[in-house]
Amino acid sequence: MNDVTTIENVLRQAEGLAIDGNPEEALKLLNGLDETGEMSGHISFIRGSTYLRMDQIELADEHLNDALNKGFVDFTLFENLAIVSLRLGKNHQAELLFRQASELAPAEIRPLEMIFQIRMALGDPEGGRGVATEMTRRHPARINGFVHLTEMLVLENKAKEAMDMLVEIEERFSANPIYIQFRAFTMAKLEKYDEALAYVEERESYFFDEGAKQLYKKIKSNLLLAMKRIDDALPLLKELYELGDRESGFAMVAEAMSRNDVEAAIKLVDEMTGDGQNDEIYYRLLFLKATMLESSGEAEGAQTVYELALNGLKESGNVLGAEMHILRANLAARLGFKKEALDDLTVLQEYTESLTEAPEELRSSILVPIEKMRETIARMEAAEKKAPAAPEAKPATKVASADAFV
Repeated sequence: MNDVTTIENVLRQAEGLAIDGNPEEALKLLNGLDETGEMSGHISFIRGSTYLRMDQIELADEHLNDALNKGFVDFTLFENLAIVSLRLGKNHQAELLFRQASELAPAEIRPLEMIFQIRMALGDPEGGRGVATEMTRRHPARINGFVHLTEMLVLENKAKEAMDMLVEIEERFSANPIYIQFRAFTMAKLEKYDEALAYVEERESYFFDEGAKQLYKKIKSNLLLAMKRIDDALPLLKELYELGDRESGFAMVAEAMSRNDVEAAIKLVDEMTGDGQNDEIYYRLLFLKATMLESSGEAEGAQTVYELALNGLKESGNVLGAEMHILRANLAARLGFKKEALDDLTVLQEYTESLTEAPEELRSSILVPIEKMRETIARMEAAEKKAPAAPEAKPATKVASADAFV
């Protein structure tokens, strides 16, 4: 196929197949094209993008770079190259590529959003703040940058300053569901729960499509939970869970545990952990199930679940958030690997202490749980030294709390 128009048509068809979930068929079409002409760079780009959709990162990297070397220049090429760099752990290179994508398409906010996420992941909140500020300047009609700046202020225990910022931009975004969400969130941080709930309920009509209606229910249920209005929150949580919201399911597990309803809690945990999603909620749920089994005297079943969770987190390597690192240490300690647990905590502590640019509040939110986990391990060791031969396990009268991660 040498005709440029024909090749363009085939490329559109191949891209459509890849987007629709038929990447193998897309590659078959691409492999039939003549790659010696002026369209060769575009062909390499579509092939590399298809491999990226297939999660074949090495091949995606090879063909996307081939497209670049052939002189093909496109906003999406640089975005995809940046995504590949992220997947390969080359964060700084990814940032440069996202920056190039941003320069090629100044109207797009997504590359700046990704740069913000990279800087925050690298423990550079001041760099993140700079990018968020750049978003507000370059995209004043988009709420993204303002939201990030608000979140950072709240993390620094500056909720009053965050509210002042939200008031400043109210005229611009007052009907935006995301703005309403973050204003309610900030009010809650200031412990103005009744005011926040009234504010959200007055603006229910602004949540007009299905996705926004789901967001409204989520905001309202979170406020009701914070106000300890469990009976009012539960119907909303059930609705959200049935729509696939796992955080609402987790809240329902915690609620069942607070009622000491082990059977209901474990049934829901089994339902949620059987869906194939190995995210952070999955590991929290496994931990809770194990503690419930342990409290009920089912030591063998608890150990099996602890091991399942620990092995999964080990396979994740160090690509974990602080909470999952601490949970991994907790699991290791409970299974008798206390030195391994302490070593894991030490690595996380040293990394957190190295983030000298990070606000003290943010570092404390990691360092304090680490210290609590160390104290827990010390108590375990002291109890083991004092304890005589272990008696037969007896059922506990109360299940573990959903907050018992440390």
